[in-house]
Amino acid sequence: MTTTGAVYCWGYNGNGQLGNNSTTNSNVPVQVEGVGGTGLLSAITSIAAGWQHTCALTTTGAVYCWGDNYFGQLGNNSTTNSNVPVQVEGVGGSGLLSGIASIAAGPEHTCAVTTTGAVYCWGYNGYGQLGNNSTTNSNVPVQVEGWRQRASVRHREHRRGLGTHLRAEHDGRGLLLGRQRLR
Repeated sequence: MTTTGAVYCWGYNGNGQLGNNSTTNSNVPVQVEGVGGTGLLSAITSIAAGWQHTCALTTTGAVYCWGDNYFGQLGNNSTTNSNVPVQVEGVGGSGLLSGIASIAAGPEHTCAVTTTGAVYCWGYNGYGQLGNNSTTNSNVPVQVEGWRQRASVRHREHRRGLGTHLRAEHDGRGLLLGRQRLR
């Protein structure tokens, strides 16, 4: 990501995770195209990358994702891969997700925190990564249960396994969602 909000990606691109309207690998940075392959993605404040998908947060609080979508990790009410950014739909597939302050991508799921502290996740949920008291995948955002007024979300490779770590900046407490392997 550049200081002007443009996004560049490089590497493996078998599922379109470089966002340049192709599936050709690139060993040099390529600029991410705009939604629907029109223009170039801009006004981005942060990015998050999963195993084979990438998401970006705009200055207006919208979220766009591209790449592998086998489990619905792009959040666009589909399981079809996209080699250009698609906008994440709203909770339950209603409208568009907005008012987002931060994003994080796990291997095959994505999470976002709103400016009011609500947390939403979508994608693979085989081990409860979405935090909604279920193990059913979701291709649209679902609200994380029992998690309010939190400030940030991030995916971490934990020493004891994989999970999405939701961290509250104001009180220092955290919550780990998803699979945890004991060694």
